[in-house]
Amino acid sequence: MVKKATRKPRENVGGRPRQDPSTLRTERLVIRVHPDLMDELTRLAGDNGITRSLLVERSMIALVNQQAAEPLLDHGGRRIQREAPSAPPLGTPDSFAQLWGKVIGGAPAPAPRRGMPPPPVRPPGWKPPPLPPGYEPDPSDFADEGGGAEWPRKKK
Repeated sequence: MVKKATRKPRENVGGRPRQDPSTLRTERLVIRVHPDLMDELTRLAGDNGITRSLLVERSMIALVNQQAAEPLLDHGGRRIQREAPSAPPLGTPDSFAQLWGKVIGGAPAPAPRRGMPPPPVRPPGWKPPPLPPGYEPDPSDFADEGGGAEWPRKKK
C-alpha cells in the first residue's frame, strides 16, 4: 500500500526566484549581420562592459527615442507612462488647524517651529545657581572614561 504525500510540494525549489512579469522580455528579434559588423559590435560591447545583446537593445531604444519628439521608451524598453498618478493635495496651515481641532477637541495648535531654539543669552560673568543643600553630585556622572557604556549588541 502506498501512502499519499502529506506535504504540499514547494513551488520553484532552487533556481531563480520569480520575477515581476512586467520586467520580463518576452519578444525575440533575430537578425543576420555581416561578420565585420559583428566584430565591431563585440568590440564595442567589450569596451563598455556589456553584452552584445544589451548593446544592440540600448542602441535600438536610443534610435526610437531620438526619432520621437519626446522619449517613448525607458532604459529597459518599456513604454514611458506619461500620466503620473496624482499626489494627494498638500496641507495648508488652515487645514492643519481644522484637523488639530478635531483631534484635540478645541485646544490651540502648537506654534510652528524650525530647528532648535537658540541658546539663552547670558550676561557676562553669569554663573550657574548653587546646588541645593544636601545635594552631592556623583563625579562619575561627569567623568569621560574611555570605556563608557556600550549599546547592547544583537546576538548572532
